[in-house]
Amino acid sequence: MSKRWNNVIDPDDIVAQLGADTLRLYLAFIGPYNEPGSYPWNPDGVAGVRRFLERTWRLQDKIVDDRRNSFSRPGPGETVSPEGRPEIERELHKMIKKVGEDCAELKFNTAIAAMMTFLNTAEGRGLTKQQYVTLVRLLAPFAPHITEELWASFAKASKAKHAKNSVHLQPWPKYDKKKLVSDTVKIIIQINGKMRGEAQVPASADKEAVEAAARAVVADRLAGENVARVIIVPGRLINFVTLTIKKQIV
Repeated sequence: MSKRWNNVIDPDDIVAQLGADTLRLYLAFIGPYNEPGSYPWNPDGVAGVRRFLERTWRLQDKIVDDRRNSFSRPGPGETVSPEGRPEIERELHKMIKKVGEDCAELKFNTAIAAMMTFLNTAEGRGLTKQQYVTLVRLLAPFAPHITEELWASFAKASKAKHAKNSVHLQPWPKYDKKKLVSDTVKIIIQINGKMRGEAQVPASADKEAVEAAARAVVADRLAGENVARVIIVPGRLINFVTLTIKKQIV
């Protein structure tokens, strides 16, 4: 791309077509600022950033809390607390940590990627208003115009004095270390070294509890088999070695 060859991209055209926030966000997302390199202009990438902003705008329709729960109703025995579902709250604090650390190192592209990842999770499960406005505050430096409009729409209904100010005058979100730790872990279930399923178990579960949960998942595959050995890698996997395989090894 060069003036000499008259093939430069006119930013005014992009702003007129897709908006200033789209252009600003794409330039931050195109590559790391702290690493030298040539990053070619990609029209598909610009369109993808635009879709991300549109999805972020529509996400306000998926807010759930105790007063408004039209998007995602609680499952059996589950309630929607002011903090929302634990997994969404955990992903929120992981995002806050990631965006803050990456911005400090001028890694804007990975900071934006973290927000995109959170958006994918929140779209499918819903989130509280507080979680949504936290996303808006993190996005504000990259997309100042759309976030100001979103913040203003929520500020009208807020009784907090600070909410009446611009989103760009709000304090930067802080993450809670305690909320970064998951209460459950995913265990890969193997039979003779081949993956046969997965199980979610409490992070504090002992080996007996892990084995019981795994056996319940692959009960049909273990039917009629003699399990000679059970290998457990805490927090990662469990492998059932059947007697047939063990005889072959011997």
